[in-house]
Amino acid sequence: MMHNWFECKIKYQKIDEATGKDKTLRESYLIDAVSFTEAEARAYEFITPEISHEFIITHIRTVNITDVFFNYDGDLWYKCKVVYIHTDQNTGKDKKTAVHNLICANSIKDAEEKLAKELSEVLIPWECKTIAETNIIDVLPYNEEEIKEQEKTKQIIDSL
Repeated sequence: MMHNWFECKIKYQKIDEATGKDKTLRESYLIDAVSFTEAEARAYEFITPEISHEFIITHIRTVNITDVFFNYDGDLWYKCKVVYIHTDQNTGKDKKTAVHNLICANSIKDAEEKLAKELSEVLIPWECKTIAETNIIDVLPYNEEEIKEQEKTKQIIDSL
């Protein structure tokens, strides 16, 4: 399934419990949608029940993410640059193709381990070039039921 990922940034005011003053918060969400308009609509639909204060969407942009690996025990989202190494059949030379993946984990080390597990069955050689923490709060896939089924399947396989 082809995904079109959009990063939606929102801004809202919240009272800081420690100081009692208003503070401005900015958050980013990754949303799978077919257009900017749908991404904005899905952002409003998701965020409205989550945030009791007034908010605005300040920015929407497309994001080049190849795969998103969900992990419900992770707290942070990490962007991983993965390079696949394959031989060009015409020239016989090695070619490298870089892609960006997003993975939910608790630390960079945890992200690296989870990425290795996710890509363990990939048949062509690959290497992870970078892993960096993102400011993404949550990811909204187009079909959440599909993601839940994938997670259940992984849990069953891991328990064997």
